[in-house]
Amino acid sequence: MFPARIPIVSSPPSGLTNTYSLAFDGSNDYVSVADSADLSFGDGSNDSAFSISAWVNPDQATNFQIAFKDTEYQFYLNSSEHLTLFLEDESSGNYEFAYHGSAISENTWTHLACTYNGVGGTSANAGITLYVDGINVTTTLAGSGTYVAMENSSNALTIGKAGSNYADGNIDEVSIWNKVLSAGDISTLYQAKGTSDLNDDGNSANLQGWWRMGDGVLDDFNLIADQVNPTLGSDALGGKGDFSDAGYWTTGSGSTVDTANNELDVVSETTTNFLSKTGILTSGKIYKFTYTVSGYSSGTIRVKCASDPATGQDVTANGSYTDYILVNSTDFYFQVISGTANLNLSNIVIKQVNGNPGLMTNMTASDIVKDTP
Repeated sequence: MFPARIPIVSSPPSGLTNTYSLAFDGSNDYVSVADSADLSFGDGSNDSAFSISAWVNPDQATNFQIAFKDTEYQFYLNSSEHLTLFLEDESSGNYEFAYHGSAISENTWTHLACTYNGVGGTSANAGITLYVDGINVTTTLAGSGTYVAMENSSNALTIGKAGSNYADGNIDEVSIWNKVLSAGDISTLYQAKGTSDLNDDGNSANLQGWWRMGDGVLDDFNLIADQVNPTLGSDALGGKGDFSDAGYWTTGSGSTVDTANNELDVVSETTTNFLSKTGILTSGKIYKFTYTVSGYSSGTIRVKCASDPATGQDVTANGSYTDYILVNSTDFYFQVISGTANLNLSNIVIKQVNGNPGLMTNMTASDIVKDTP
């Protein structure tokens, strides 16, 4: 299914197997999860409780980013390789954070977790608890001024990136809840080593996001599905991607809907957007696009939404294709991006990926590796 880097053989202590993780290169790799109210825990005047859990295996632990929601919270290893939870009060510029005063080991799988009770206050770690391998390791470090509350920003959640800092190493089993997990809950996560079914335990009602980094239902480069709701919606085209209805589509000068053969015949096509449908997508959501190219002889095409960079892969051969795209418009197109297109296009299906899925960014399929706790 995926290329292997380090085979791991173990006997899982509970229900699921944990075979894959994501390898981040420390340069520009990250997973982007679109903004969602599920993943924000402040409104500028009040905070709510949350917990974060992840397994990490740093090649370089300095400034190793785990989960970052800009102007809200950041869970990471700092410049001294210490575990840190940082909360930012964007309205005042004040902040509070706590950190574990010992460096996290490199080239070793370590379970990291944090909880925040939503109280805030003037002390640096008001309501914050940090855990390493199931043990409470919280040490305080003073912030500045009086902390009030996090913003509810419109920024994406990024796994493996915060600003110009990137994770260098592997990350696995990232999970977020809207409650404070108990010390016993954290210990259980550590002991399970990524094999707990978080949708079937005492905290499942509060689980907001769970990214298994290759082991999840629907995980398929470049998609990392949210296991809280790992499902696809109905076809946004309502089945019209079989080209049985010529009037449904807007086509270019060299493209003709062939209802007899259920395909789009593309002949000497140079029109930039040679096939389009408007008003059928929800901007800000990730969609799975599948389609088939046959009879190919020339040109390069791709799926595109209204504005870059929401595009699929470049297509230059016959085959069945899948693109996962975070769309920035309600419209989509098939586009000639170079040359003159001669091919047949068929079997288009477009389905929204439900939950809070993530997209691997600046990564390849080979970054999904057999290397787990």
